[in-house]
Amino acid sequence: MQESELEYSNLSELLSPYRKKERSVGRSFLNWFLENIFGMDDTSADDAICDGSQDKGIDAIYVDELNEEIIVFQSKTVESANKTIGDTSLKEFAGTLNQLSTIENIELIEKGNANEILKKLVVDLKLKNKVTNGFIVKGIFITNASADQNAAEYLASNESIKLFDKKKIVEVHIDFEKQGGVNDEFVFDCSHVTPLNFSTLDNIAEVWVFTAFASDLVKMSGIEDASLFQQNVRLALGSTKVNKAIRKSILDPN
Repeated sequence: MQESELEYSNLSELLSPYRKKERSVGRSFLNWFLENIFGMDDTSADDAICDGSQDKGIDAIYVDELNEEIIVFQSKTVESANKTIGDTSLKEFAGTLNQLSTIENIELIEKGNANEILKKLVVDLKLKNKVTNGFIVKGIFITNASADQNAAEYLASNESIKLFDKKKIVEVHIDFEKQGGVNDEFVFDCSHVTPLNFSTLDNIAEVWVFTAFASDLVKMSGIEDASLFQQNVRLALGSTKVNKAIRKSILDPN
């Protein structure tokens, strides 16, 4: 993918499957992002979207049970290829996130003039229970513009918001039609433990689970330049709770 594909004049081709749902460009762009960058299936993406009149700045919501996070999405498309996103939109988005940060604020949405899709989503996702149980509200801001220095400086001091501008989207987008990964064979010493073997419920795949020595892993082609992971759909997830725990374990000599 090239950044030019995300320019407004070129979005019609990229978003054509989503415009068939009779959605606006902005909502179609959000739908495309949820499926192609965030990794949702089409049904989950449709269920997450609440963009529309009286959406309170909340375009979609997703609950990450594993990382105990309530993720709020806001999408903004711009028509000018030279348009940049500064800190103003991000500061406003931070205020949007506060609407789901406490039980009291969530109840204001439930009882207020928010659109019915948003209200239903808040109830169906049991957000009050999630907040009570310590789930953290985080935001993902999506745009086809480029972030400027003001945006970068604001994000450096606000870890609750992640920005996907056109540069970031191109960086993490995985083109499954493009050749990638490593064409090679690897041998692991599994003599210290018996591997687990099972098939998926639909019998599409046979799965082997085993522990491997780090000394074997570092010999694999594509480890040093990360090309081995080019088509891993989870490659772009970044600093998740699980990844942080793995890093903490690696850094601990004990």
